[in-house]
Amino acid sequence: MQRATGTLAPEEVRVLAKRRRQRAGGAAGEKEGEAEKKIKTLPVYVSGDHNEALESLHAAIRVGEVAFSGLAMLHVDSHPDLMVPPRMPADLVFKPRELHWELAKSETGIAEFILPAVYAGHLERLVWLRPTWADQLPDGQWEFKVGKAPGCSADEIITEDDERVNGGPLRVTWRTPYYEDEGLTCPVEDLQGAKSVEILVAGAATCTPQAFVQVCGDRPWVLDICLDYFSVNNPFYVDLQTKLGVKAATLCQEVYAGETLAWRRLERARQLRVPESEASVAAQEHDPLKTRYDAAKRKHDDAIAALLSAVVENAGPDMPTEATSQASAALCACFEPGADVAHDKGPSEVVEAFVDLVRGASAETRALIASCGPNLDLPHHRSSESELDSLFAHLRELLLSVSASAQEPSIVTIAKSSSDLLDYTPVDQVQGLFDRTLAMLRTVYPDRELDISFVDEDEDEDEDGDGNKNENIPEKS
Repeated sequence: MQRATGTLAPEEVRVLAKRRRQRAGGAAGEKEGEAEKKIKTLPVYVSGDHNEALESLHAAIRVGEVAFSGLAMLHVDSHPDLMVPPRMPADLVFKPRELHWELAKSETGIAEFILPAVYAGHLERLVWLRPTWADQLPDGQWEFKVGKAPGCSADEIITEDDERVNGGPLRVTWRTPYYEDEGLTCPVEDLQGAKSVEILVAGAATCTPQAFVQVCGDRPWVLDICLDYFSVNNPFYVDLQTKLGVKAATLCQEVYAGETLAWRRLERARQLRVPESEASVAAQEHDPLKTRYDAAKRKHDDAIAALLSAVVENAGPDMPTEATSQASAALCACFEPGADVAHDKGPSEVVEAFVDLVRGASAETRALIASCGPNLDLPHHRSSESELDSLFAHLRELLLSVSASAQEPSIVTIAKSSSDLLDYTPVDQVQGLFDRTLAMLRTVYPDRELDISFVDEDEDEDEDGDGNKNENIPEKS
């Protein structure tokens, strides 16, 4: 996610546009009356990190493959990717080159590329098609606003041309834990230049073509597929599993993000209620459920920090000290009373095992546990072959049904989400998932030739393993 990616220079855009026109049969030198059948293409942009899909969208807009505004998107992913950069000036969305750079160098840029496109006026409607193991947002149809919050502090960005970009960051009006927990909500009256967005959140088996058309209508749309929709790693869990083993990684997951923790239960209760898309400051300050959740989450965070500190200060084979015992009791109290935390083990047994793990760990391992722990609630599900068959079948049928009742996508973006730093798509499954995705697209859109371009790849890619390489999108050096 630290890798920075280039953007298309004007001359490179012209080259790409010319190539696409030629492959579509629209070259200027075509003889009048020529009987050769024109082939309609479907532009497909393939990237490594998902934030690079925004670069692809900007490139497609610039060469006329997709409209500038009024767009819809079908976002097929294990993650919503609907965060906003917390300290980035909102006005940076109007400077694509700098925006791409900021997202590329950000550790969370892969989750922050969609709403900048909303604020820029490109996207208006969104469908998040989620697998069953992803539940970061509540199912349903929602509408909220994205805008500039002058009252919130943001970093100052200096562009390549030495222009200073500052002002308020992006904020949203949707009061749901996904945003509230990150401090990203803001009353609508405090936003400037707010843009509305409608979103449908639905599982693979419940997203109907009728629901898609109801949200997106007959407007042009982007099909955005992340391969981790089909099978997903939580790279933080995988890191712990690799270094400590499955048993220890699972133990850490139960302690940091277990389903029987009080704050996790309150989090689900907050998701089940109908979240308010817009709310006044007074409403935000008087939310009993959020108040209880905040208190439970803070209690849990403090208990873990106290326990780690007590263990470090009293390391050794001796019996637990009073400080360790008190911290352990405080952590036990963070679970639901009488909870079956893991395999018939109660909170005290799980916490005792965690204390033993931390006490016997090196300083480096304790630091790893502390850094990975807060991220152990991210989706983690390695799909079997039968599960993959079902996921591809559901998506194929949805796309076929949508094509029968609405227009086909203007472009397709595919993110492999597998890099040297964080592999959200299991690395040994990436190529197989990519091949199956291309095969599915050819089945759904048999009358269109896939015009595949690879974004930010060091080498040309062989799309099918047949030796026929595709051109890269030109990179500006």
